[in-house]
Amino acid sequence: MTLAVLGGGILAACTACARPGAATRPAGRCAWPAAPEILAQRADTAWQRWTLPADALPTVWDPAALPALRAFRDTVAAALGATDARTLLQRQIDHLGSRPDSTLRREAGNGRLVRDGVVGTLRPIGCLEALLIDAQAARFPMAARPTELQALLLHRAATGERPAQLRVYQAASGAPWPPKLDPLMAHVARDRADGWTVRAHLHNHPFYLEKRDADVAGANAPSLSDVQLYRWLRTSLGLESAWVTNGFTTVEIPARDFDRLDGHR
Repeated sequence: MTLAVLGGGILAACTACARPGAATRPAGRCAWPAAPEILAQRADTAWQRWTLPADALPTVWDPAALPALRAFRDTVAAALGATDARTLLQRQIDHLGSRPDSTLRREAGNGRLVRDGVVGTLRPIGCLEALLIDAQAARFPMAARPTELQALLLHRAATGERPAQLRVYQAASGAPWPPKLDPLMAHVARDRADGWTVRAHLHNHPFYLEKRDADVAGANAPSLSDVQLYRWLRTSLGLESAWVTNGFTTVEIPARDFDRLDGHR
């Protein structure tokens, strides 16, 4: 079961903007119900978490209501034209698959698996990912200064006294690569002992718009390094799925499929 189904569908995508005429209820407000806890901070790097009811985020929402996300998406769309997942995947596959480096050709293989639906499920970006990307784009102009963040999404089932809960741990900075998860691991270990399960690892793949004649990236296929991390998190934390988003589309990959992907050995 994907996390998008849990807690009453809290992380479902923006179906109102994906299917004409599909909206049957008004869009909700995509916003955190509370400010995050800052767990550690160094220069422009922050490790933080949110804890919220599992049904706190809307399933129908408007991406245009998040200003930094909207500006980022508009810039990318103006530069590239097509931003659908399969076009971006094919563009990256064509580039990586033509490289003499065998490692890059292996990366292209992961792209084919996602493009063809052999591994993972592609869907429009959901509210949770959108909030993380919007906050990052507000800190750094991501279309001009590509950055990556990563997050762990935890879930705790309801009890008689407490509703189901979602907990989001995030590591983000102004660097092109995501900060390490190390400062969060002790917190996650305590949560697991307290009944939380690690439902997903989430990170973004940024766009490199200046490389229009090469690999502009933004594709939803995990890299060899990503897959290596997923397998380690599956063993160490019981990770159940991995998400890769680009601000437009998210792919959800269940842990059972990690071994179908190519990873560093």
